Amino acid sequence: MAPTAGKSDPAMAPTPAAPNKRDEKRASDVARKKLEIVAALCKIGSGARRRSRRRVDRPAPAAARVSPTLDQLREEMELYRRRKVELQWREAFSRDAKMPREPRLKEPMHQVPLSTEDGLAAMMTQLTTSAGGVSSAPSPDQPGLGESSEKMEYVETAALLAELGAGSDIVAVKLLHDAGLDYDNDSSVMLAQFSVDDEGMFTVNRSPFVASATFKGNTTTADHMHQCDAHYCYLSAVGMQLLCKSLLPCCMGPPTTASSPAGTVDATDGVTVKVSNRYVEIKNGIFELTLSNPDGIVTGVRYNGVDNLMEILNKEDNRGYWDIVWNPPGERTGIFDVIKGTEFRIIYHDENQVEVSFTRTWNPSLEGKVVPLNIDKRFIVLRGSSGFYTYGIYEHKEGWPDFGLGETRVAFKLRKDKFHYMALADNRQRIMPMPDDRLPPRGQQLAYPEAVLLVDPINPDLRGEVDDKYQYSCEDQYNNVHGWISFDPPIGFWQITPSDEFRTGGPLKQNLTSHVGPTMLAMFLSAHYAGDDLSPKFTNGEYWKKVHGPVFMYLNSSWDGSDPTMLWEDAKVQMTIEKESWPYSFALSEDFQKTEQRGCVSGRLLVRDRYLDDQELYASGAYVGLALPGEAGSWQRECKVFSIAWYLGDDIYLGDLVYEPPRDGPTMWEIGVPDRSAAEFYVPDPNPNYINRLYINHPDDRFRQYGLWERYAELYPDSDLVYTIGQSNYSTDWFYAQVNRRTDQNTYQPTTWQIKFNLDSVTPNSTYKFRVALASSALAELQVFFNDQNKSVPHFSTGLIGRDNAIARHGIHGLYWLFNIDVNGAWLVQGVNTIYLKQARSQSPFQGLMYDYLRLEGPCGC
Repeated sequence: MAPTAGKSDPAMAPTPAAPNKRDEKRASDVARKKLEIVAALCKIGSGARRRSRRRVDRPAPAAARVSPTLDQLREEMELYRRRKVELQWREAFSRDAKMPREPRLKEPMHQVPLSTEDGLAAMMTQLTTSAGGVSSAPSPDQPGLGESSEKMEYVETAALLAELGAGSDIVAVKLLHDAGLDYDNDSSVMLAQFSVDDEGMFTVNRSPFVASATFKGNTTTADHMHQCDAHYCYLSAVGMQLLCKSLLPCCMGPPTTASSPAGTVDATDGVTVKVSNRYVEIKNGIFELTLSNPDGIVTGVRYNGVDNLMEILNKEDNRGYWDIVWNPPGERTGIFDVIKGTEFRIIYHDENQVEVSFTRTWNPSLEGKVVPLNIDKRFIVLRGSSGFYTYGIYEHKEGWPDFGLGETRVAFKLRKDKFHYMALADNRQRIMPMPDDRLPPRGQQLAYPEAVLLVDPINPDLRGEVDDKYQYSCEDQYNNVHGWISFDPPIGFWQITPSDEFRTGGPLKQNLTSHVGPTMLAMFLSAHYAGDDLSPKFTNGEYWKKVHGPVFMYLNSSWDGSDPTMLWEDAKVQMTIEKESWPYSFALSEDFQKTEQRGCVSGRLLVRDRYLDDQELYASGAYVGLALPGEAGSWQRECKVFSIAWYLGDDIYLGDLVYEPPRDGPTMWEIGVPDRSAAEFYVPDPNPNYINRLYINHPDDRFRQYGLWERYAELYPDSDLVYTIGQSNYSTDWFYAQVNRRTDQNTYQPTTWQIKFNLDSVTPNSTYKFRVALASSALAELQVFFNDQNKSVPHFSTGLIGRDNAIARHGIHGLYWLFNIDVNGAWLVQGVNTIYLKQARSQSPFQGLMYDYLRLEGPCGC
């Protein structure tokens, strides 16, 4: 049922939160971080200026797709700055425009006010003095510049950015740093979220940015105060030059417009919403979002002169949608359900923001037909924002039927006649096949439906390649932005995930991203690379509620479509801005916890291993998170609870936390690196008949090639792998996965690997320890024998374990398993010993193991 169009129902419209100290500091931090990001994108001389001339977020006239003039560049950068800076800074202000507190810096700083003209001149003097008075020798970690003219090109680039309002001396600091020029940089990122620095310091849920830049001992900052009627804005950032009209709608002045095939577009327009019986249309002057009413399906996205970026050949409910896979108790086969709302509401609407809701409420008449959840899908459009946010609230009430949840996500299916180029990372971008290429006769299915050999693709350059959506999976720690690019007109459509807190499985969990369709996914929960262990089960009528998202669908455009990296680089900038803005202040569900409802946990993480070092070691590079109490490692499989409640404003300092890894005695020998991955082991070259050219000469991702499991039998046709301690090298002699051997009868045999090692002596009546860490297991059973492989019962067996299917899905790990095996000294002999590792299950080519790390420890005190 559609409500009356217009303002939202007051009962359903919570007022956005007033500003608080954390929001104020976060907004200031975001602005500073933006300046560093812009600088990081710059390159020497003309390359820097060429990259600066990219156009973002405004449609260009069809006849104007040429390199812009300097005046056009100034205009485009002004809009770029106005949109992004206004969007981020607006979060620090309530709608009654209270003035935020000046953010605190790490140290008191000498204040040098910089006006638009005088400040630029002073900065140029400083930069010229600094650049001209240094040695031409680069720093050890930087490429460096040898010629003074090249140094001055860096200074000139910094001045250009400053002139365009993208920043001044902090930009120059980064440029000079990249050039290897001598300066003192005191910038630091303090206690980054979910990470541990070189000294073991960590925090969770907060990442304050503190920066100061020094040239020859003179530190520069800029303060700008503007008063316009009752509105105040106070900026304090290193070298920041921003006109007040860049920040607040009240003082933006007359809007700047540009013509386009779609008509006049104004990035300063307020947000409007139009509701009809079938559709909800939301506009903000940059793009238009159309949602079905009351289903809440994204049926259309109009942008940059294109009427609809979604696949118009698909039915409306197969374009942009939330879906879920669930199963009733006792059933393994999942039920796929595109989530369609039954009630529509406007949660909030003013000229700066629209938030709408599409809900589906469960009742007993739906038992067995619909997943027993109340689901609330939300969509948000902000003024000046080139994209939209979506998030969902799932609730299972007490006493409702049991069920299992296998997957939930948001999927977007874009126009196949426009979006042909996919980008997942700096080194994972390519022209993709068309959907028709995967169907006979153009495509030939391989060992499973997802893997297809391109026999006669529409693009002949792709002939002979393999396409498989699992080749484009990504660990969540790197799965922050991905999407598609159209070349005509040059448009990017990106999915940005600003936080991992609502995704299950931790930072190493692998998920799907984008693939042929063109399809773009935001995965919240899935069994991919994990199996049932990451499929939560709801039993005994338990209560459960969780917020998935928000995630951001970002749109951008450029002057020239010949270089897709411009749109990709801009998407990365936007991704960092979104991450720095987390948690969002504008999501209005009371179930989404705002900054003032969250706490901070900090401390120092140390590692104590007396057999490695007498001193405690800093756990640099480790991840730190919060989990429910449980056995060691249980966090990996915990997939219901995503946050812990804190009292308002709780900041908890834990001091030194000392982790003692499993250790009984000294290391006799070890194989591999304990990092939960098999990437350090030998990954073979693919069969040349089944390749993905993206991963040729791509050592870090060579495991993503199709059919590598078949290469084992080619390398070991008659006997299995034998690894000799002291002679073999695990990077060349230990196959990345212990798989079954295919026979001439098209059946499979189990494999038994051997580890040979020498012991000068064996301590009588002692116990050794054999630690086996697995990076993956797919319906496998590891049996371990010591010096007797014909023993009727193995010395140790894992039993049947794992369903992560990482071998078939081109992963290098799945879920982690650790087995600590007591080894009776009587099982060992003086001289040469052999440990036999047998993978005993052999019904399928995809049953097998991946090892992470193996270590034999001697008895304590030996």
